[in-house]
Amino acid sequence: MRLIDGMTTKTYPFLENIDGRTYVNIENTGAPDVALLLLYEAYPEATSRVNLVESIQRHGHKANAAGMAINRMKNLLDDDNDMLKLRAIGRQKAEQLIEKLQVKRRVAR
Repeated sequence: MRLIDGMTTKTYPFLENIDGRTYVNIENTGAPDVALLLLYEAYPEATSRVNLVESIQRHGHKANAAGMAINRMKNLLDDDNDMLKLRAIGRQKAEQLIEKLQVKRRVAR
């Protein structure tokens, strides 16, 4: 019976787009990880700094925390007049984070 329960457990995506707004569906995710995953999802498109801050705020973080998270990621970003895009090193870090979350999800089942 346990095997059947495990096979029928619904898995939800980490990222979700609702009417053009992207959400990270992971509880207790800090502003830096939210920013990283949002930019990863947007790639190869650039995201304006203002839109990214607003998106991070939709996840319950203050504007200050959002701005600080973006500033601390500057070595992972291409910043073209406040249009932000993840560099290869940023995409690699995002993929590592996603892999870590997937492992955590598998262990929790």
